[in-house]
Amino acid sequence: MDEQLPLPAGKSGPVKKALGQCSTNYQTSIYNTPLAKRMVKGHTHYLEFRVRPSPVIPTGHMYVVYGELDAAAKPRSYNYIGLFPKGWVAGLYAGIVAPVSLPADLEPSLLDCKTNPDAAYRVSLSDAQYKTLTTRVASIRNNPPKWKMIEYNCNHFAASLGEI
Repeated sequence: MDEQLPLPAGKSGPVKKALGQCSTNYQTSIYNTPLAKRMVKGHTHYLEFRVRPSPVIPTGHMYVVYGELDAAAKPRSYNYIGLFPKGWVAGLYAGIVAPVSLPADLEPSLLDCKTNPDAAYRVSLSDAQYKTLTTRVASIRNNPPKWKMIEYNCNHFAASLGEI
């Protein structure tokens, strides 16, 4: 993944886009997002669960941002992953009306990249935990799960990454 420089909280800026990354990043902080943190001194990485509003579903959308921390324990890099049905709105409503498992997208949507989250929860990770996370993400990217509205949606997916 490409490394990115930090931006002031709440600001977006251009970054080089790669798999799992946005061309701009929304920086969460306690000043612009209800942000809970559980940070351990000496950890060099983080995992952040974000919930944002959605124009098509009242419950919103949950996705994960993870990466490196700087010396002040602030995010230094931003890698995104989430789960939503292919076909965006059409896929979502098809999955609600005919509850079947659908192929899923893992890459961030424009809204993930540019919308202020309604809430975020950040935890720090040790090097070993981060390696476990990135190994799991690589495995998921090689064999994406199917999306199903009730049985395996964005919330289930994010929680599965939190198991590390």
